[in-house]
Amino acid sequence: MPEYRKFRVTGEHGLVGTLFATSRFLDERKYKLLRLADGSEYLVPSDALEARADDSYHLKLSISQLHQYSTTETSPPPPTAEQTADISVERGKVIPAIQEEVDVSKRNIETGRVRIHKKVNQADTTVDEPLIKEAFEVRRVPINRIVDGPVETRQEGDTTIFPLLEEVLVIEKRLLLREELHVTRKREQVHDPQTVTLRKEEIEVERLY
Repeated sequence: MPEYRKFRVTGEHGLVGTLFATSRFLDERKYKLLRLADGSEYLVPSDALEARADDSYHLKLSISQLHQYSTTETSPPPPTAEQTADISVERGKVIPAIQEEVDVSKRNIETGRVRIHKKVNQADTTVDEPLIKEAFEVRRVPINRIVDGPVETRQEGDTTIFPLLEEVLVIEKRLLLREELHVTRKREQVHDPQTVTLRKEEIEVERLY
């Protein structure tokens, strides 16, 4: 004898009942036993039951249509040959072997909502990074020395020396190194504080209920 499970059934006008089936999807019988809350029983076509996501069924028949499948009324309409075969099976196997079982199911319910607000805060901060500043010091150095030819520019450490030549008239024409231009590179570190604006995001969560 097969073991039957109970499934909740709802229909139009607040109809509530219990369906007895061996399985929710693998029960291939064309008619299944439906018992309403008032105790009345019906053998309804399987295709009149629509499976729902919460492990229950919805009865697609109207109340007037359901009455023709009653197994308790005194003078129901004559069933078809196929219904008669299923009714005899149901009466012999289902009704005497009914037992209650606990049917546990899970579903998702909304317990609350939150609204998230994001805001941007601005704050001023001081940036003090060392900067390199270069300057040149020009110093004239008198030489006044006769030279035999052009004098090349030369480098002494951080100082670049540019010779300045001048032709002078003497007993003979010769080159006089009149002076040298000593250009010295000086480097110093200075601070130039600047104010910059930095942005920072914060998350505020507001619970609606």
